[in-house]
Amino acid sequence: MARAKKVEITMIDQKVWYVNTEDLNTLGVSESPDSFIGNYIRGSRGPMLRVNAAADMTGEERFINPALIVDLKVTYS
Repeated sequence: MARAKKVEITMIDQKVWYVNTEDLNTLGVSESPDSFIGNYIRGSRGPMLRVNAAADMTGEERFINPALIVDLKVTYS
């Protein structure tokens, strides 16, 4: 079973966004956060990444350009 985690990304403009960890599961298989984000940066997953303004996924939802990510922080609980 996959560990609970929080995936926080910081953009080039210093805005912080959170990735919904449910997006890290494809057909029931959990993907590592660095691999998931890396695939977006390379463009093999798509041109835009869905993110949320709140860590608990209750905030504003946006689609961002993953090429502008400067930091990725994964916290396991």
